[in-house]
Amino acid sequence: GINLNKHLVIMNKLVFSTLLLSLFLGSCSKDDDCHCVNNDDLISPELAEMMVSTGTSTTSFTGVLMVYPCVEDSSLYYGNYSGNGSLGPFNATYTIKDGSIYKASIPVRLPLGDYNFLYWGLAKNSQTDSVYDEAAIREPGLRLGADLSELYMTLRKDNYQDTTYMPVYDFLHAVNPIKVGTEKMQATLKHVVAGLKITLTNKDGDKMNPSIASARILIGNIASQLDYYTAEPSDFTKTIEFPLSMSADSLFMSANSTVMVFPSADNPPLTILLTLKNGQEKHFSKPLTNALVAGNRLTLNITLGELYSEETSSDGFEVENWTETTENIDFSTSAS
Repeated sequence: GINLNKHLVIMNKLVFSTLLLSLFLGSCSKDDDCHCVNNDDLISPELAEMMVSTGTSTTSFTGVLMVYPCVEDSSLYYGNYSGNGSLGPFNATYTIKDGSIYKASIPVRLPLGDYNFLYWGLAKNSQTDSVYDEAAIREPGLRLGADLSELYMTLRKDNYQDTTYMPVYDFLHAVNPIKVGTEKMQATLKHVVAGLKITLTNKDGDKMNPSIASARILIGNIASQLDYYTAEPSDFTKTIEFPLSMSADSLFMSANSTVMVFPSADNPPLTILLTLKNGQEKHFSKPLTNALVAGNRLTLNITLGELYSEETSSDGFEVENWTETTENIDFSTSAS
């Protein structure tokens, strides 16, 4: 089998408030205005296949899948039925392996009929191509009948004093109609975040300067939110910050993984903050050539030069060899 416990823990944290809410709204009593049905009338549709679109190709999805049933032809949240036959704002959660259900933690349970299913997925982290795990987001609170297109998934700060925000998870998204009772769940999920893989090296391939105590990356003009129903990004005003780690051979610094961020506006500014062991700080800044786009991973190769050279303006910065997935930034001639 596969071990997705970590991802289940993450998703459980994301829906913790929703589950708490369901404890209040999901129980039936004679005095409540309760949407209760006979369990025999509830159907848990099977999963035909869950695929991931990666531009020109599709692959089978492996990860955690959450299902939000909506009213037919709408973004109005219908809810899901609990094991005791009561309707509440708690969402179906599945562990998916190679496109098929591996475990149904909380299955879809609905009466026969037509619905619109919103799918949010969290891709399983690959050991060979890992995703940065110091990530966080804020999910909206849900209530029955809420218009999910008026709710947002938003960035989260590490603490309230911060002016920057944390990276996000590798989220995927789809919306598909379904006839519960006659059709199986099926969707092609699309990545709704952008990936950023950064490597910081010294010019001429030398070892990194031993006076560097730490390095952090700031990337600006990032969307503050994704629409919960359409996954469209908006409000491109936030800055994401994350640290880089020194390699064992001191030849480069990196995040050791792909950092996921909400999409950006055009030419998002990139800043490297180097803190030296003597307490001095060095700043290197340059706008990227292209926007960070959902479903695209940018591999960013950054070259630094002599940290103690005479500081000059940013006119000496160069960007070379942009392709769809790679950008090289040369900071070897200047610092500020």
